[in-house]
Amino acid sequence: GLAPDSVAEHLVTIARTDSVASLPVATLADSVVTLGELATFAGTNKTEVIRNMPTASEQVVELADVYLNYGAVTLRALELEETDKDFAATMAEFRDGLLLFALMEDSVWAVATQDSALHQAHYGQHADRYQYPDRKRLIEFYSNSDSLLQEVVARIDSGMDWEEYDEYWTNDSTMVVRIDTAFVEGVTNSVYDRALGLAEGERTASILYRRGHLVLLYNGVEPARPKVIDEARAEIINELQEILEDQLLHRLRTKFRVVVYPERLQGVFAR
Repeated sequence: GLAPDSVAEHLVTIARTDSVASLPVATLADSVVTLGELATFAGTNKTEVIRNMPTASEQVVELADVYLNYGAVTLRALELEETDKDFAATMAEFRDGLLLFALMEDSVWAVATQDSALHQAHYGQHADRYQYPDRKRLIEFYSNSDSLLQEVVARIDSGMDWEEYDEYWTNDSTMVVRIDTAFVEGVTNSVYDRALGLAEGERTASILYRRGHLVLLYNGVEPARPKVIDEARAEIINELQEILEDQLLHRLRTKFRVVVYPERLQGVFAR
């Protein structure tokens, strides 16, 4: 028999012919299921529904059975909407939620996150908003091996400067220590708080951290400065989302002539 992927691909291939795609496969209530519809389903589901079927014919039958089950559930849901008010209300709420999500995605979130020209324009108008204050500059030394970490910080303690250390690091293939820089404004309720009381040039002892060992060295103050656009990107996106959402709500209220009666809420909450 054909492999599950091959069966799905074969169905998709043969259904590209219009005369074949329109061939009826089964009926569901008043609807006729065509080979083209089954092939489309097979192309998007593939092995998931036919993995355990040993022959090609059984795989096709299983595909058709699963597809018809989906159709039957959908049909029953549509029937329930006509007869069950609670179910109809739930489905309407679900659809409204999907529509609202799609509207917000298209009109707000996607624009706010992806429109680089809009980012640049917003940044240009409000660049003075995006500022870094004075921050403490912390050098992080992290390793899975505490003994190796101690060797590294001992060399720093002995007065080895960064240029010498970089050369030492480059020439020693056994070194497995990650070095990063963190900038901290104040208390963060994180491991960085361990270094806030240090004087410049001082370091912490080894700290157990994320299945490894961490040493923090206070390397001085990073002076306050404006943020470049990439550093301000998250703030820009958040501000644009609020602006675009307000604009969208204003358009909707104007288009559909929304009238609100906030005074009526007093009676609702007084009950």
